[in-house]
Amino acid sequence: MKIKEQAIKWFREIQNGSGVDGSTFPDILKGSIAKDKWDDSLFTYGIEYGVLIALIEIFDIKIEDLKS
Repeated sequence: MKIKEQAIKWFREIQNGSGVDGSTFPDILKGSIAKDKWDDSLFTYGIEYGVLIALIEIFDIKIEDLKS
């Protein structure tokens, strides 16, 4: 499987509720607000959208790529 195809697969998995495993993110890299809100569902939702945005930017994912 090509890298862009893997990115699209992960994109779809995140959208379908598998989310992002934030437990692997080192505490030392979190700012004070992130440390305080890390397990809050709204903050987690923001993390997921951040990952989706990053996947779009890094892998040049287009709407057409997500329709198939």
